[in-house]
Amino acid sequence: MVEKTLSEHIPDQNSRFNDMCREAVEEAIREVLGASVAEAYMKLIHNSLGISDEGIFTGLDVIFSSLNRIVEPGGRILSMRIVRKLYTKTGIPFEETPGRPLDDYIKSLKKEFDNAP
Repeated sequence: MVEKTLSEHIPDQNSRFNDMCREAVEEAIREVLGASVAEAYMKLIHNSLGISDEGIFTGLDVIFSSLNRIVEPGGRILSMRIVRKLYTKTGIPFEETPGRPLDDYIKSLKKEFDNAP
């Protein structure tokens, strides 16, 4: 068996992380708003926001912003649910800090995920 070089490992890590992001978004919306809303929202992400399945991670800030506009008072709560799901999927412990911006959680998580063995 040939070990992967670091440069080969990073695309795999990025792809895995992105897949987890997509799953976390879909699951959180499905659990809170239902399957049909989740399906419609994923179409909105692709068609109106221009975010592909492969670009969910880099588009999370746009996703969180759109949830705040669409779901207004519950947008932050739903976005935080996505963040929690993503932490759970990666196996990295989640610790909430009041007032912390959502993108800080994601940046910290991505950094820890990339440094995991």
